[in-house]
Amino acid sequence: MLIRASQWPRLTSGVITTAALSIYLAATPGQIFRHDSSSYLELSDRFPNLWSLTAHDDALRGYAFPWLLRLSRDLAGIASSNPEAGVRLITLALVPMLLCVVVPSLLQRTSAHARITVARILAISLLFYLSWHNDFVQPLSDVPAMFFMSVGILALLTSRRPVVTLAAGVMLAFACNMRPAYLLGAVVAGTALWLIEHDRRQLATRTVALVAGALIVVAPQVALNVRHFDQWSPVPVASSDLTFFQLAEGLALDRYDTYVGENPQQPPSMRFENAALQDDNIQFGSMRQYARFVLDHPGDVAAAYLRHGINGLDTRFAGTYVQQLEDGRLLWPILNFTFLTLAVAAVLVRWSRRSGTRWRSTTTYALAVLAASCATSITGAMEVRFLLPLHLTLTAVLALTVDRSDLPAQPRSRALAAVGVLAVVAIVFSITASTMSQLQPAPLRSNGSLVEEN
Repeated sequence: MLIRASQWPRLTSGVITTAALSIYLAATPGQIFRHDSSSYLELSDRFPNLWSLTAHDDALRGYAFPWLLRLSRDLAGIASSNPEAGVRLITLALVPMLLCVVVPSLLQRTSAHARITVARILAISLLFYLSWHNDFVQPLSDVPAMFFMSVGILALLTSRRPVVTLAAGVMLAFACNMRPAYLLGAVVAGTALWLIEHDRRQLATRTVALVAGALIVVAPQVALNVRHFDQWSPVPVASSDLTFFQLAEGLALDRYDTYVGENPQQPPSMRFENAALQDDNIQFGSMRQYARFVLDHPGDVAAAYLRHGINGLDTRFAGTYVQQLEDGRLLWPILNFTFLTLAVAAVLVRWSRRSGTRWRSTTTYALAVLAASCATSITGAMEVRFLLPLHLTLTAVLALTVDRSDLPAQPRSRALAAVGVLAVVAIVFSITASTMSQLQPAPLRSNGSLVEEN
């Protein structure tokens, strides 16, 4: 089958990104996996074979990502018995596809301003590398979940065929099993079919196909929950127990990171306390208690969640785990926030120039799914990986859509716009700097009390 000319930028940039990523993975030394990384690898060993999905017996984590790790390790085992080979195979297979094919295709379908060229796609790859490269060698679910979520959304937008919609249901459910925080986004994706599908018969057929695809992934999770925990639950049974803990931690903390460096005096739990709320003994046993707290502290809660959004986009440590606490990359946080601010500014400029709002559009559809995928994470103890969907989207908007037409026509207006961007960057950077000054390296709380870590 001949490759269309419009596909050449994706193919070319994909080859270049794959080659560059291969060099990076080959040059990066072996890792000692700890915390979630170690847990996922251990869970991947529990499958006697690839078809024994119900052998998974973890109450907190879904089976999808450990199973994917097992699959990749089996494939990589043909050439290497090192478990790291499987981790790097996942990165090599998914990251170029995500950055060079899926994301550009999504943006092309949701924005009339997208310009798909080799240079622009490679810009996405470079910016993504600068923000997340430490995660490329860690067995973490965030990037794979983002990949499957994006593929599911793209499938819904690309074809009306029921078999493609069924595949979209599989992809969305697979992503949610990896990252339950995406569940709301998947629900919105299914609901948003009503925004883009006008044929009622086709809508009914596609809805059935979408649900059927999701059930293919959900059924093993239900089966293993019944087998090991005697509960009919479509999600990991312990995930609901984290809700109130995360709500309390989210108000007590502006940010949370995990240290994996070589300093033995630095505990792994890096808690960046919320200065405004740190004196409150925040604990919740019900949503009513949480709602009452929010009503009693509306300003502090709103400010806390605003800081969560800003801190969640601060990728100064280039991934989930902190290798060096005394990080000298102050230039990158400034550049990162400058790029993100320019992306937001471009979106706002185009929105202001619209003659009308088309709510029943693919753009609205994609934005609703994006917002829903990040919404629940804003209320919890913010880790930078939680806002990966938003960060990647803004990165893609910057790389694929921003051009000279976004600039004001008058020189004076351009100068004012530049000052405005610099002011926003300065404010945002000062907020993250304030957060970094609140570091309290104490262990995580359990039921409101500090506990020692092993």
